[in-house]
Amino acid sequence: MVESASQYQWSSYPFFIGKLKMPAWFCGDWLLSKFGRRLREARTNYQAFVEEADPWTLENPGQSPVGGFLLGGLDFVNWVKETFLSSEQANKEKPQLTALKPGVDLRDIVSVAGDMFGVGTERILAKEKKKNLARDMAIYLSRNLTRLSGNELGQNFGNVSGAAIAMRHRAVAEQIRKDKKLKSQIKRLENRILNY
Repeated sequence: MVESASQYQWSSYPFFIGKLKMPAWFCGDWLLSKFGRRLREARTNYQAFVEEADPWTLENPGQSPVGGFLLGGLDFVNWVKETFLSSEQANKEKPQLTALKPGVDLRDIVSVAGDMFGVGTERILAKEKKKNLARDMAIYLSRNLTRLSGNELGQNFGNVSGAAIAMRHRAVAEQIRKDKKLKSQIKRLENRILNY
């Protein structure tokens, strides 16, 4: 678009290198302080830094965010997941949460549910016609806490369809909404699973 970055009218670059006087509202001191102690030295170093870069080999940071919005190394991404996303519920308005939210192992959910209700894991995972609260709770929490799709969960819970998992999840969610005792039970179970 232009021969040099200093010619681009919408860039702050001319302010940083001293080609244009910095307006009162412009805050460039912090960035320049990273390039030198004195203003002239900082401007010279910053200009060299920008102009020595080969634009054809630079990577666009906008092409590599994790989950569509996190830029940083693995340690930083994991810190954000644990600090800010681990307690978030799935949300259609925030689809990135599904990819970023730390997933709980399905086996842990089934094991804790089995212990809490005194039921073997094979009974929780088997397709049954009769009511099975431990299975219902495990399905509900698996949908909320794992990163498995409905179809993947269905394969684990007796080869039922993803739609059957979604219907069971909705039914349990409705029961929880109406029944304070059940809500308390599911909360205790969830806490045990997350601290497993």
